[in-house]
Amino acid sequence: MTKRTAEPEVTQDRRLRIVEVAAEFFAQTSIGTTTVREIGEAAGILSGSLYHYFPSKDAIVEEIMVSFLDELAKRYDEVLGKKGDAIEQFRGLVHASLECTSTHLHAAEIYQNDVNYIANSPRLAPIQALANNVRTAWMSVLDAGVASGSFRSDVPTWLVYHLLRDSIWLTVRWFKSSEQYGYHALAEDCCKVFLRGFVAPGVDLTYLYGDE
Repeated sequence: MTKRTAEPEVTQDRRLRIVEVAAEFFAQTSIGTTTVREIGEAAGILSGSLYHYFPSKDAIVEEIMVSFLDELAKRYDEVLGKKGDAIEQFRGLVHASLECTSTHLHAAEIYQNDVNYIANSPRLAPIQALANNVRTAWMSVLDAGVASGSFRSDVPTWLVYHLLRDSIWLTVRWFKSSEQYGYHALAEDCCKVFLRGFVAPGVDLTYLYGDE
């Protein structure tokens, strides 16, 4: 009886360990150069036994990325579901992005490093679909801001989206949160930098940032 109740927990623990180890390998090098044997050895599991938990290396990638992008999409839905103008939603998406990447430290870097690998793997098609949802959320806010006159019309929104995504997602490579300067402060400062450059001439931001 003890063995039967404990076994699912052991299996789940090992799956989590495999995912953690694999995510670190993928982020540091790449999906393509990381071998199942390396993952197994680092996780303390024989490479042959690893297939008991995941049918392939791409299945591990899927586990990592879908968890990240699914949570990100849900956070975006919460932001877009609240009343507010494009500027407020812009800020909400920045905060949601940084909070989500802070709990999925390797996933964003994996996507940036291996976007071509992911796009060319049939197994990883769900990842691309979720990534497209993320892009759609951002573009809806940016385009709405341009249409309302809050954002500049002389800068392509697709360019702003890519600059934002790369800047925000890749903070995982260098940012270390501390009591003095955490993710909330980072998000606010990112908003200041991008909003001051992208708001249309004459749009007043003092209601957000005062006279600074």
